[in-house]
Amino acid sequence: MPPGAADRALGADADVLYICAHSYPGPDPEGLLDTDLASLNSTLTAKALILDTCWGAAPTVRRALAALRPVHLPPLALLACAGPVRFDHHVLAGPLLEALLTGPRTDPWHQRLAAAKATALTTAEMAAHTRRDWARWQIHSVPGPRIPRSSRRCR
Repeated sequence: MPPGAADRALGADADVLYICAHSYPGPDPEGLLDTDLASLNSTLTAKALILDTCWGAAPTVRRALAALRPVHLPPLALLACAGPVRFDHHVLAGPLLEALLTGPRTDPWHQRLAAAKATALTTAEMAAHTRRDWARWQIHSVPGPRIPRSSRRCR
């Protein structure tokens, strides 16, 4: 991956982003791919993010994503794993994205991701991977940063 790829991907103008990356170094990751979480600076306007990486739902990752999220937008719907993922975790991507793109489009994004995951796990493609712990892949709400008290107007 070229330098800055993760930051550029997070700033893409799309409703849904799918990022398959490596995080490092473990349960409290400091970075994705070639990019330290602290140096991310793109504006994250996507409605949903599927973060296909180890520890993608770690608090440090969610805080870094929240810092990129404009405060005026609804919370980001994040589907990510709460722990390490095995080498064949990417098998979920195809069925998940297909279910997400062909399923109902009127529900909130958190519900759409949950329904797409449930549908994907019932496909024939996923039948060979029933021993994987797909329950660790959960949907999280990532709001934008809070408005500092000093920036709030007094009434």
